[in-house]
Amino acid sequence: MAGLRGWAHVVATAPPERRLADLADCQHGVVNRRQLGAIGFSPTMVRDRLQRGSLVRLHRGVYAVGHRRLRPQD
Repeated sequence: MAGLRGWAHVVATAPPERRLADLADCQHGVVNRRQLGAIGFSPTMVRDRLQRGSLVRLHRGVYAVGHRRLRPQD
Protein backbone atom coordinates (compact mmCIF):
# COMPACT_ATOMS: atom_id res chain seq x y z
CA MET A 1 0.00 0.00 0.00
CA ALA A 2 1.05 3.53 -0.58
CA GLY A 3 2.60 5.51 2.24
CA LEU A 4 1.42 8.78 3.64
CA ARG A 5 4.09 11.10 2.25
CA GLY A 6 2.55 14.34 1.08
CA TRP A 7 -0.58 13.87 3.18
CA ALA A 8 0.26 16.37 5.94
CA HIS A 9 -1.84 19.15 4.38
CA VAL A 10 -4.81 16.81 3.93
CA VAL A 11 -4.66 15.57 7.52
CA ALA A 12 -4.53 19.11 8.85
CA THR A 13 -7.50 20.47 6.91
CA ALA A 14 -9.97 17.81 5.73
CA PRO A 15 -12.69 16.16 7.84
CA PRO A 16 -12.02 12.52 8.79
CA GLU A 17 -14.35 10.96 6.21
CA ARG A 18 -12.77 13.02 3.41
CA ARG A 19 -9.27 11.97 4.50
CA LEU A 20 -10.38 8.34 4.51
CA ALA A 21 -12.00 8.59 1.09
CA ASP A 22 -8.97 10.30 -0.44
CA LEU A 23 -6.56 7.73 0.99
CA ALA A 24 -8.72 4.80 -0.12
CA ASP A 25 -9.09 6.26 -3.60
CA CYS A 26 -5.30 6.22 -4.02
CA GLN A 27 -5.11 2.57 -2.93
CA HIS A 28 -7.88 0.74 -4.80
CA GLY A 29 -10.27 1.14 -1.88
CA VAL A 30 -8.03 -0.48 0.76
CA VAL A 31 -6.39 0.98 3.88
CA ASN A 32 -4.56 -0.42 6.89
CA ARG A 33 -4.88 0.32 10.59
CA ARG A 34 -1.60 2.25 10.80
CA GLN A 35 -2.70 4.53 7.95
CA LEU A 36 -6.04 5.12 9.66
CA GLY A 37 -4.20 6.24 12.78
CA ALA A 38 -1.93 8.50 10.74
CA ILE A 39 -4.92 10.34 9.26
CA GLY A 40 -6.47 10.87 12.69
CA PHE A 41 -8.70 7.84 13.28
CA SER A 42 -8.76 6.60 16.87
CA PRO A 43 -9.34 2.90 17.65
CA THR A 44 -12.90 3.84 18.65
CA MET A 45 -13.50 5.54 15.29
CA VAL A 46 -12.22 2.44 13.48
CA ARG A 47 -14.39 0.14 15.60
CA ASP A 48 -17.49 2.29 14.99
CA ARG A 49 -16.96 2.20 11.23
CA LEU A 50 -16.44 -1.56 11.31
CA GLN A 51 -19.71 -1.99 13.20
CA ARG A 52 -21.71 0.10 10.76
CA GLY A 53 -20.04 -1.37 7.67
CA SER A 54 -18.21 1.66 6.32
CA LEU A 55 -14.98 -0.28 6.89
CA VAL A 56 -14.92 -3.98 5.98
CA ARG A 57 -12.19 -6.22 7.41
CA LEU A 58 -10.26 -8.03 4.67
CA HIS A 59 -7.36 -9.28 6.80
CA ARG A 60 -6.07 -8.43 10.26
CA GLY A 61 -5.49 -4.65 10.20
CA VAL A 62 -6.48 -4.32 6.51
CA TYR A 63 -9.83 -2.88 5.47
CA ALA A 64 -11.89 -2.14 2.39
CA VAL A 65 -13.60 1.23 2.61
CA GLY A 66 -17.38 0.80 2.37
CA HIS A 67 -17.43 -2.41 0.35
CA ARG A 68 -16.12 -5.95 -0.04
CA ARG A 69 -15.57 -5.75 -3.77
CA LEU A 70 -12.16 -4.36 -4.64
CA ARG A 71 -11.33 -2.38 -7.74
CA PRO A 72 -8.97 -4.00 -10.22
CA GLN A 73 -5.51 -2.48 -10.19
CA ASP A 74 -4.82 0.00 -12.99
